[in-house]
Amino acid sequence: MTATAWRIMMDIRAMGASEWIALGTMIAACIAAWQAIRSTRLSDRMYSLLISEHRRTEPAVEVYLVDSRILHLTNGQRRVYVFHLLITNKSMAANSIKEVRFSLKHGQQDQPSSNIVIPHDSKSASMVGIEATEIIRVPSPIAAGETVLGAVAFPIADALLENDSVEGYIVTVLDAHDREAHCQAILLREKEL
Repeated sequence: MTATAWRIMMDIRAMGASEWIALGTMIAACIAAWQAIRSTRLSDRMYSLLISEHRRTEPAVEVYLVDSRILHLTNGQRRVYVFHLLITNKSMAANSIKEVRFSLKHGQQDQPSSNIVIPHDSKSASMVGIEATEIIRVPSPIAAGETVLGAVAFPIADALLENDSVEGYIVTVLDAHDREAHCQAILLREKEL
């Protein structure tokens, strides 16, 4: 045994009752501090889990663009914008599609641009040869974690865009909780019917 260890042993034997009480109190305080730190970490983790679980129950609809095209109707001087969408309910709560609308930003050079906003028209979709089973109906329920795949159609008279250039296409899905999800189309294939 070294001299330092020997001195510590002698000092411990020489301790009085008050010193033993102080040492015991210090050890109890250290154990209490360790328990408090552990309890704080545990409560932080529980709070994080609670927040993430709460977010899972909030409505969260996401929209993905699968395909997009413009169909030109020769008989009616109209064009129909058709988008195939994948709509996913990311939450663990039931939701529904309340509305699908299309915004088309257009204008002439050196002039301010305008927006056309058109609601989804399922009759136009069937008119351009899309099967009834492929069309997204509005309103349409989406169960928790479910995905809906289908087409939406938006007819526009050719006269509205006669000499204008189109600057952007945005499809917006509104859910039952009035939250919007957007997807933007960049290139659309064109086809004559």
